[in-house]
Amino acid sequence: MAVLLGVIVALLAAQDHRERLAEGRFPEALVAADRLEGIEVARARVEVLFTAGDLRGALCEALAENVRDDLVVSWRATQIGLSLGHGDVAREGLARLRAGLASAAAPAEERSWWETEVARLAGDLEVLARREDQRRSALQRARATAIALLLLAGTLAAFLVTRADKARARPAGGRRDGR
Repeated sequence: MAVLLGVIVALLAAQDHRERLAEGRFPEALVAADRLEGIEVARARVEVLFTAGDLRGALCEALAENVRDDLVVSWRATQIGLSLGHGDVAREGLARLRAGLASAAAPAEERSWWETEVARLAGDLEVLARREDQRRSALQRARATAIALLLLAGTLAAFLVTRADKARARPAGGRRDGR
């Protein structure tokens, strides 16, 4: 009887969580998520924070040690890492997702979906890596240009100061050839 009551409470908590999330009542959805059991708590909290637009909060929940091996949480961590432009986080999430998928006993249709999703995320990660490389290259070019301009400005300033000093050193009515 106690087991049946526990199952009913868990089902009601899950239903309450889904309703609050669908209604956009995020604080209440978080409270409902905390009434869930096991990994479902982390999954629900990550989903609420993600849906509410708190990507950093969702990422913190997804990177917690006790949920690192969960496929759903790793999938969401990878998505958030990509969204925030954190290639290292996305790479870690994708590696966890691949490892979890390799050890998961999932039906063929579900496995196929996960494999397609992993391939899509890997492609997105490659795009992000190229953008990061382009950004680093652009930053290096900008720094080199700034240094060159500073050197040019310093050289020009030195030239103008030297020229002004020579002009002041000449006699007022004198000729240039010294006669």
